[in-house]
Amino acid sequence: MENSKYLIDCDVLPFIPEGYKVKRHKKGGMIDFDPAEFELYLSERQERGISGWALKRELEQQSIFNANLLDSMLKSPEIIPKKCKGKYTYFWGTTYVSSVSNHIFVRYLFWNNQKSDWDCGLHMIDRIFYYGRPAAVRS
Repeated sequence: MENSKYLIDCDVLPFIPEGYKVKRHKKGGMIDFDPAEFELYLSERQERGISGWALKRELEQQSIFNANLLDSMLKSPEIIPKKCKGKYTYFWGTTYVSSVSNHIFVRYLFWNNQKSDWDCGLHMIDRIFYYGRPAAVRS
């Protein structure tokens, strides 16, 4: 399925994990997702570690995907580009706020070896982002 397209509504609210609210959701319209147009963006500063806030500012210059694509990938793993395996791929177009701590989070996709399946998690933006944690962007 590497060269086929897949229709995704990137305007609707994505999945909201329990205990969180959507803080910001950058709408992306209805997209025909084409894995050939999917890139993994790494800041040069991620090699040493970059704060999530600094990375978020840097990503404002990129065409980032929101969590609707992540949700679609989890529902239809055949559309996940092979280059995502072995990485934690972040979908910066949607951020969440914890109703308990008030911290801001971004969701990511990863291969869960224990489940032998794709899974997702949340990473606090206040933390450091290192190499191997790219952002999902449109080429």
